[in-house]
Amino acid sequence: MHLDTTIIHQYLHDLPLADAPLYEYVKNKSIPDPKRKDVVVELHQRLCHMVEYFPLFNHDVFHQLFTNFNTLSNSITLVLCVGEANSYTYKYQFDDQLYIFIDLLLVANFTRYLDEMEYILNNDITKQIALHCIEAQHPLTSHNYSTLLNHFIYRDGLANWLAWNHDIKEYKFQSDNYEEQKAKSFGMLAHAYELEDPRQQQMILLHLMQASFWDKFTSIAGMFYIDDCYHTQGIDGVLSLYQQGDERFIDRIFQTI
Repeated sequence: MHLDTTIIHQYLHDLPLADAPLYEYVKNKSIPDPKRKDVVVELHQRLCHMVEYFPLFNHDVFHQLFTNFNTLSNSITLVLCVGEANSYTYKYQFDDQLYIFIDLLLVANFTRYLDEMEYILNNDITKQIALHCIEAQHPLTSHNYSTLLNHFIYRDGLANWLAWNHDIKEYKFQSDNYEEQKAKSFGMLAHAYELEDPRQQQMILLHLMQASFWDKFTSIAGMFYIDDCYHTQGIDGVLSLYQQGDERFIDRIFQTI
């Protein structure tokens, strides 16, 4: 995995950002605060550690699932930037190369605490790269409604589960605190999966594109289901689930819950 720091190099040395080769791909350009260089330096150092030992979240499980990651990682570049106005992270795909842009100042806007900033970075980078790995091995095969729902819950659920925190053994999804969210996400999934009206199906797909994290019922239900699978069948159950792919994934969920 590669780390491109040309944009933040320009920022830290008071040089024109536009001279950095990838700056043209910063989506919504703005003028970064020149007085916040300390936090950019600190996050850059932490990201160097993340990249060297990636992933810091669920390292062993990640490599068990994505056995081709060492090869795939050569096609991934993290672009550290400043000067984005809206989105702290987004990605571009050029041929077989994935570029993940991360605006360090926007990450720093979420919290005053560096450890929390580091969690945000770990969470997002792990999720984005997991999505890339899943798509490489199990790409979307059709854009019909049922196939899309099955793909979203399988892909996004697994990526969220891997990226939730440092160690799956410490997750608290089996506690009563998450029962309401579980019931809501599985209920919304069941309702959406039964829809036959194309207009209602389109509204569901639009909702999934725009919804906040906890309202994206496909990724939330998928995450809970995979965690349930882990607690009943262990990591071998998760590996088997992943190897089966996304075909009829929702049917498999409702056969077991």
